[in-house]
Amino acid sequence: MSLVATWYETRHPRAGYQFYNRGFSGHKLADLANRWQEDVLDLHPDVVSVLVGVNDTLFEKLIRRQPRPSYWIWDGIHPTPAGHRKMAELWLRHFRL
Repeated sequence: MSLVATWYETRHPRAGYQFYNRGFSGHKLADLANRWQEDVLDLHPDVVSVLVGVNDTLFEKLIRRQPRPSYWIWDGIHPTPAGHRKMAELWLRHFRL
């Protein structure tokens, strides 16, 4: 999300956009449910982006283009810089503020 935030903040410096990254590596949906009120609803967001199951969808498609999985995910869970960049590009392609 930080790459998406920097994209918007550099292109729209007076818009006052605020971005919050409330992710926790290794947390499951039950953990998210327990934090939902404080981490999401209490902030009164206009937009919420939840990233779940990336390893099962996005990276399978990317591996067809770059067959070495560690190019996109360095440890099987966490994206590399290239993986983060690709996620940001896809997010920006599908959503605009």
